[in-house]
Amino acid sequence: MINVLLEDIVTLQDATLLFPRRRRGCKPSFGCVWRWVTSGLHGVKLEAVKCGNSTCTSKQAIVRFVEQLTAKDVRLNPNAKSISTPGGNGR
Repeated sequence: MINVLLEDIVTLQDATLLFPRRRRGCKPSFGCVWRWVTSGLHGVKLEAVKCGNSTCTSKQAIVRFVEQLTAKDVRLNPNAKSISTPGGNGR
């Protein structure tokens, strides 16, 4: 959970700039980051808090999100269980 007093809070729009470039050299879109907050990715959700009228995350929450995804990826962590995909084939 995000501790707003101790962590570096950023808006979701600013958070898009903190992720590495993806396909075709583009950063993830706001919509993509929003989906990671609301629906998650491979069962992992990006932590977020409401700051007034804005939804925000933190730099530390992004690190935790990436670490959890990495821990679930059997290609990077041989002890992990396979990440299931919407098709259910584990690719």
